[in-house]
Amino acid sequence: MQLPLPPIEDAALAGLLDALPVGVLLEGPNGRVVWANGTLLGQVRMSMGEILGEPTNAVFLEAGTVGADAGACYRPARVANTTTLYRSQRQAPMPGGKGLFVRYFIEVGENGQPGLTHAAELVTSDANELDLMTGLLSRTAISRELQSEVARSRRYGNPLSVVQLELCGQKKPQQGTEVVLCGVAQFVREQTRWADCVGHWSDGRLLIILRETAGGSAVSWALKMKQGLHPERKPARGVIPCYEFRVAEWRKGDDMRRLVNRLGEEAPV
Repeated sequence: MQLPLPPIEDAALAGLLDALPVGVLLEGPNGRVVWANGTLLGQVRMSMGEILGEPTNAVFLEAGTVGADAGACYRPARVANTTTLYRSQRQAPMPGGKGLFVRYFIEVGENGQPGLTHAAELVTSDANELDLMTGLLSRTAISRELQSEVARSRRYGNPLSVVQLELCGQKKPQQGTEVVLCGVAQFVREQTRWADCVGHWSDGRLLIILRETAGGSAVSWALKMKQGLHPERKPARGVIPCYEFRVAEWRKGDDMRRLVNRLGEEAPV
């Protein structure tokens, strides 16, 4: 059956969404479904006519929370009257999508207890791949990506930059800080290119790999992010955040450790 294209101006993007092997739905500002791809319709065993206009949280029921609070980027979900679990992620508004949000649903297996709360059970591959609090790459995974990119730059001379974003400021209560970090993580991921990588490097620090990006362009990107993360934009539970960005550009002879160590030597942008 030929599904109707979602209400997105870019027809190529609409076709790509429909072809994805994971469940995808578009959610309006009111939290109701305005479109779903064929994979998602199969997941929930509904037709397009049945799902349109339904509240997303009635189609997929939450099965617990991940991370410090509801600010976590990844959350478990299940279809009503089933024990099949999904990992859910809510993305930024679609470009040209008139305020629509994209939600992805990835099947992670069966569970006899509908009220799953153990975050580790949401990871379908190596547990070291994903940071469960932020939904970003873990330190192990981002390190592997950076190692690969440094090797490519050493071989071909490709430009490469890394950015460290550190959350600082008042950290009371600690849970509030974690909620802020989750919000920052999602904001940064939404603002980076698909080719780039973002990972949770250590407590309160994110590492961003900007492929094919020279140092000057990386500094400009960091300044843009800093402006977007103005404290008034991300208030949370008494935490008054500030954000410190440092940028390091790959130089001939750098290995991964030398490049990362230089982040600590660079002045904040």
